[in-house]
Amino acid sequence: DPLVTGPIPLDCADVHLVVVVNVPDDADSGEDYPIVIHGQSGTDPDEEADVEDIVEIPEPFGAELEKTVDRARVSAGEVLTYTVQLRSVVEGAEARVILSDTIPSELEYVAGSLTLDGLPLTDEEDGDAGLIADGRVVRVDAGLLQGVRTHMVTFQAMVGLDVPGGTRIENVAVAEADDGTTTVSEPAVSGVDQISIDKQVDRSRAGVGDELTYQLLVRGHSLNALRVLVNDT
Repeated sequence: DPLVTGPIPLDCADVHLVVVVNVPDDADSGEDYPIVIHGQSGTDPDEEADVEDIVEIPEPFGAELEKTVDRARVSAGEVLTYTVQLRSVVEGAEARVILSDTIPSELEYVAGSLTLDGLPLTDEEDGDAGLIADGRVVRVDAGLLQGVRTHMVTFQAMVGLDVPGGTRIENVAVAEADDGTTTVSEPAVSGVDQISIDKQVDRSRAGVGDELTYQLLVRGHSLNALRVLVNDT
């Protein structure tokens, strides 16, 4: 269609105009801006009319991301449960959000442990919202978040048997919105114990005068020699 640069001849019944408006970079988010198109006859100045429209500048998408782990101290071979909570916090804003979480090298993802809002997800790319990419990257499509909403993702990972005591395991979750907004959580941190103790008894039920045999299994998880004193009261 030709660009309008002057008066429009009304030699036909209808004239359809397309008006393109550029929103300046300093426009205030959350504000409404009226756009007024004024028309006036070139032969009769008293013949005029206005058409008004409203351009809405939406609020930018905003999110809070919190990641926690169920155990601050852990031993080699034990399982950690991670919880990631995503909250969209801006009324009127919306965005499609992808959650990702790269599992540290000290951990191994527990197959089949991924959930979204309490519902299980598969580990493969098969149509649901979950995916474990390359066995190390947890990805969850949280979908279109509109207004104030909350999603919760959980998964488990096992501490490697060769992870030495004293190791600090930490990782973060990342939320990427389709408007370019990226939110990173504070790290969830667990420390690997240098020793672990397992106590067992030979009988689950005993009577008066019976003897019970206890067994203590002390494991060292440090690369350095440790002197260990075990007390059992």
